[in-house]
Amino acid sequence: MRILFLFIIFLFPIEAQAFSDSLSKDNQNAAFVPIRNLVAHAQISGLHLSPDGTRLLMSRRKGTVYEIVIGTVDTDGFTQIFQLDVPADVYSHRAFWADNNRFIVQYTRYQGKLPKRLEEAAIEVFAINFDGTDQLQLWSEKPTLKKHKKSKRRKRKKAVKRVYFQIVHLLPNQPDYILLSRIEETPKKKNSEEKDIVTDIYRFNIRTAAMELATPKYDVKGAKMYAWLPDYNGDIRLGYGEDANEDPVMLIRRNKESKWIRLDNNDLFKGGKFYPLQFGVDDDEFYVTASHATGRSAVYRFNITRGELDGKIFGDSKVSASSINYSFTKGKIVAVNHYDAVFGRTVMDDDFAAMLADIDKATESKGDFYLGSESLDENKMIIWTGDERSPGTAWFYDNLVKKAVKIGPVNPTIDPDVMAATVPVKYDARDGLEIPAYLTLPLNFEEGKPLPAIVMPHGGPHARDYKTWDSWVQFLANRGYVVLQPNFRGSTGFGGRFLALGYGEWGGDMQQDIADGAKWLVRKGYAAPDKMCIVGGSYGGYAALMGIIEDPDRFKCAVSWAPVTDIKLILEQDDAYDKENSWYWQVTAGKKKKELRATSPRYRAKDIKRPLLLMHGKEDEIVYIEQSRLLVKAMKKAKVDYKYMEINGLGHQLETEAAASLFFREMAAFLAKYNPTRQLTQGHPK
Repeated sequence: MRILFLFIIFLFPIEAQAFSDSLSKDNQNAAFVPIRNLVAHAQISGLHLSPDGTRLLMSRRKGTVYEIVIGTVDTDGFTQIFQLDVPADVYSHRAFWADNNRFIVQYTRYQGKLPKRLEEAAIEVFAINFDGTDQLQLWSEKPTLKKHKKSKRRKRKKAVKRVYFQIVHLLPNQPDYILLSRIEETPKKKNSEEKDIVTDIYRFNIRTAAMELATPKYDVKGAKMYAWLPDYNGDIRLGYGEDANEDPVMLIRRNKESKWIRLDNNDLFKGGKFYPLQFGVDDDEFYVTASHATGRSAVYRFNITRGELDGKIFGDSKVSASSINYSFTKGKIVAVNHYDAVFGRTVMDDDFAAMLADIDKATESKGDFYLGSESLDENKMIIWTGDERSPGTAWFYDNLVKKAVKIGPVNPTIDPDVMAATVPVKYDARDGLEIPAYLTLPLNFEEGKPLPAIVMPHGGPHARDYKTWDSWVQFLANRGYVVLQPNFRGSTGFGGRFLALGYGEWGGDMQQDIADGAKWLVRKGYAAPDKMCIVGGSYGGYAALMGIIEDPDRFKCAVSWAPVTDIKLILEQDDAYDKENSWYWQVTAGKKKKELRATSPRYRAKDIKRPLLLMHGKEDEIVYIEQSRLLVKAMKKAKVDYKYMEINGLGHQLETEAAASLFFREMAAFLAKYNPTRQLTQGHPK
């Protein structure tokens, strides 16, 4: 399960003890937050400033429909000019500025409201003036409408054709043109389960729809390039793909007249030690991340001509660099972003530091903020404020007058004052490894009075949790549960060694880290030892199943969404049960079939001695629903206590409000029965 998060800033970890001591008795009778509020989709999203910073477009949701709204913006507020209603049959949409007066819209459609498994999308791309005039279709892609045979449980996932567009560059020096990338994913001829990805670059006239192929020429025979990176001027100077033998190809050049240089032959690029970030203003200015001695990522300047690192910009043995803030007006990096327990930013420019301080003051931020879309002169920008108690609020900020104006909250039904705070904590696993985690205490928590608790492992498994808004966490905390989110070994963001320690540990050390987190909750007095359950989705759903299999004395019950239940089968369906595949080794570490069965819930059904709520979307393309159905079949035979629900039309995520509401209601009813809190026994709103 992919984790989505907001970059957050200027927040430092505090001790969990101090956190619990600071709770006022005035907060002990926290108000119930209705489920419909917690699962509500973003009311505003996709905010983009025009290049000159005078106009704003955004997506706004009203009821179940969306509209793209365009207007002028300054420190006096937003004034609407035009509203484009998104057709009801559009599954998803994107909009962005092409220049100061014209914007691009992309619509994605499926035959139904949600995509079915293996279904291809229909794509339309339009250019429209800011006031709604001169609408022009730039591109249209229709699905092939091939009928796919119903997949058998052991059939590998088949790739489907998929076409989508991304803006590459605004070409500010060419007002009538932009660069768009057209990315096409198609099944390979020799192996239809794998994908060929080919990306072409087009120079589009946004007023006539005339286009010309602008994909750079290169001399690597049989290569297929699937990613291109432009420099500040819009010249494509980096390409990444694979050659005829499916080996990686990475090309770079100093400028558009220079010859391509092969970087994949450079030792720095081998073994995942080196990742490109972006070009600077100068021809030889290119920034990358490379592995620090401790396994953390550091930022370096890379010399294109010599093909070697040319000085460290940032490196810290305790945190990994994730991205940079680069000022094109100044021609230098002004900050490096990193995330350990909380988001941090190392600032390298006094003016940038002063602006951040002004933003904090102008937005009266009670939590965190991060930087969004900005004007080309870097003086006007969109700011997002918020933390784990709120999905966030959008602001417009003008650095010239040091003033901000609120555009609006993402979800106006959420009151941060009645939501629970989250703090980073650490605990030792049984082998001594320090495990980072997040602890959320309900507002009615009192020191010395342990409460029912939920341990909630994340998906992936090579992903991580962050200190940010999480509707699952807030729902559970609002219903009276202590919630622990362990970033068990194998989680990303804590260094290469910590990540590698999770390889081959499905049901092993990763699972033990989760159980050790449950013991820590009891030892610290947060959780009652006999009132703890485990909840998760995707890999987290797998971990929830293994929790009640391996630790039935610790976990009273489990809630599992879209879990893996058969490790060998998921590798087969991913076309990865192959010793040449890196994912095979990361999951199995070379374990034999019998060993994989020992850590696959499907083959351990007789060991499920605790109540289980199992739910899965029928159209899931990440973890096929057969994974749950095979477990259900085994549990029936073993006469296990469980409840199983399939949701029609839904994929891997709880992407509709109706589906998320159903999941929360079922989880609340299940937990009220097997691990009740005072709040749930008193009833809860729908």
